[in-house]
Amino acid sequence: MNTNNQKTNTNNNIESSIDIAVQNDINTAKDNTNLSIGMRFLNIELLRRKFIRPYFIELGLTVGQGFPRILKTLRTLNRPVTQKELADICILDVTTMSRALDKLEQSGLLKRSTNPQCRRSWLISLTEKGNSLADKVIEIFNMTDEIFINNLSETEITTLITLLNKIENNINNAIDEHNPDNVN
Repeated sequence: MNTNNQKTNTNNNIESSIDIAVQNDINTAKDNTNLSIGMRFLNIELLRRKFIRPYFIELGLTVGQGFPRILKTLRTLNRPVTQKELADICILDVTTMSRALDKLEQSGLLKRSTNPQCRRSWLISLTEKGNSLADKVIEIFNMTDEIFINNLSETEITTLITLLNKIENNINNAIDEHNPDNVN
């Protein structure tokens, strides 16, 4: 019984700490100079989405379901991939990916073909219409990248990319440490 109370107290302490941290981030968000690194990344991502959303909507793409990311990935890879591989690259769960692929296939943007190495899976590739739209999507992503690096020197760009790679590796390592059974 005492162990359960300790677990409950520990969980309550963790939840209280999280609540305090979130409130601190909300409070510091009002003063942009004191944002935590995580909140800065979130703000940048939300601003990026706000900027590119109208462009993707103009192309008839639903942003929240990862359509642009899927099209860009398939076009960049330029080869058929399995749904699982595509989901991993796009960092989308398999269910979301499946729904997105159904809609993109219904729109005539991609096709599924039998995977000769595994009869239970499909190989996903773009149609000509999908390639054409993916090229426009890539132009939008490239335009966004140009905005990101506007007014940055080559040295600053190199440093930024190095730091972002380190942060990405740190997060991936933390995921692997907390989920040893996690399969990428």
